[in-house]
Amino acid sequence: MKNDSKNEASYTDKMCLIFSVTLGVTIILSLTSCNMAPKFHRPKVEIPNHYRVELKSNPDTDHKSFANIRWWEQFHDPVLNDLILNALSNNNDLKIAVARVQEYNGILGVISSELFPQIGANLNKTRQQLSLETIQTIPSSFRRFNTYAATLNAAYELDIWGRIRSSSDAAYNDYLAQIEVRRTVVLMLVTRVASSYIELRKLDNQLEISVSTLTSRIEAERIAKARFDEGLTSELEYKQAQSETESAIIAIKLYEILIPQQENLISVLVGSPPGLIERGLTLETLGMPPNIPVGIPSELLYQRPDIHQAEDELVAANFRIGVARAAFFPDISLTGYYGNQSAELHNLLTSKALAFGTAANLFQPLFTGGRLISQLEIAKAIKSEACYRYRQTILNALQEVNDDLIAHKINLELVVEQKKQVEIFRRYRYLAELQYNNGQSDYLNVLDAERRLFEAQLLLADTEANSFTSLINLYKALGGGWIIEADNFSMMVTDGCI
Repeated sequence: MKNDSKNEASYTDKMCLIFSVTLGVTIILSLTSCNMAPKFHRPKVEIPNHYRVELKSNPDTDHKSFANIRWWEQFHDPVLNDLILNALSNNNDLKIAVARVQEYNGILGVISSELFPQIGANLNKTRQQLSLETIQTIPSSFRRFNTYAATLNAAYELDIWGRIRSSSDAAYNDYLAQIEVRRTVVLMLVTRVASSYIELRKLDNQLEISVSTLTSRIEAERIAKARFDEGLTSELEYKQAQSETESAIIAIKLYEILIPQQENLISVLVGSPPGLIERGLTLETLGMPPNIPVGIPSELLYQRPDIHQAEDELVAANFRIGVARAAFFPDISLTGYYGNQSAELHNLLTSKALAFGTAANLFQPLFTGGRLISQLEIAKAIKSEACYRYRQTILNALQEVNDDLIAHKINLELVVEQKKQVEIFRRYRYLAELQYNNGQSDYLNVLDAERRLFEAQLLLADTEANSFTSLINLYKALGGGWIIEADNFSMMVTDGCI
């Protein structure tokens, strides 16, 4: 009996040694597996050496620092600064993007786990009764019995052809792409909050102009009525004055609709219920950076998150070609279990209850009706799509920067010209009123002057807002390190959704 026990123990030790060696060899084979994905080369895109429009810049200014600063702070408006920080902390679209990155990180973990052996423990009890109709030689007393088992189970797929590793690499680049998607949301959020705030201040300015114009027109209507009552003018001039008053009232009502709607928009962007928005500086007192060093076009490849995203998606598609190619080769997997089994619970931990088993499986697809070839063609087509999307993203980026450079340069010039026009129409109104009061012209000249001045003042507010909006769009088009800083700030904020 003692010899039998020693032999069993020796056999057990040998099997454990064989299992350990086998597991070590399989891990080494997995680490040295083939990679059947094509070697990745970044697609070549023709990029010009300079933009079509050059803005005035200080040669002592580092254009790289321009791309990394909190550019909205250059407007010197603390209210705008607070709105942007609140948006980065509370915007729900941004929180969705953050959660989506966590989701892709989990997917990466699930796929990468297949690179390692899957080991589990199993404890079970079964009670069976055999049929005498099927096995008639068993005595009735042995028909019903229990089985107790405590085993460790292991399964491992040899990734000799690199299928799992390529899947893992593709999932990793999908994860990186989602990080860039999140940073794109940060980019869009910051610029939208800033643009919406500029639009709100423009509407405030236009409402103020409308109220001031209404005050002037009410006085003009009063004078026209008095002159009509005294028989100095016809009713026509009085009605013309009344119509201009009504035009100003209608304009005010329009802005009384647009301003609360704009406040509601900003409130939702910063993650709050619709409500009042605090005001800071006016359009006339907002700071405008005097020097804007935009750098060279090739720097966009490293500054814009959408370009990084397109490249990560292209790399992922490249790895999935390796997955499709590996499907043509055999799947080799190892399984095994080691533990104790017994018909009686009190005998489960004895040496006689020892049980183990190993198995190796090889599956080679022979005929799939063209499925594997089609899967490979799909993977190649997806890579082609990703390649063209990457190129188009770069072209779109170059177009956006050039468009915004042109818009910002011309808008700055338009502000100067529009201010001149306002002063001209203000002088025109003064002269028209002077001649009318002296009886040298009719009231139509005064109305025309009033109308032109009102329109020019509203247009000036539009142009001043456009000069800031075009600058904001330029910052959005250029991208830069400020996005990473803002992204990191948003990641530090937690809430109670989970």
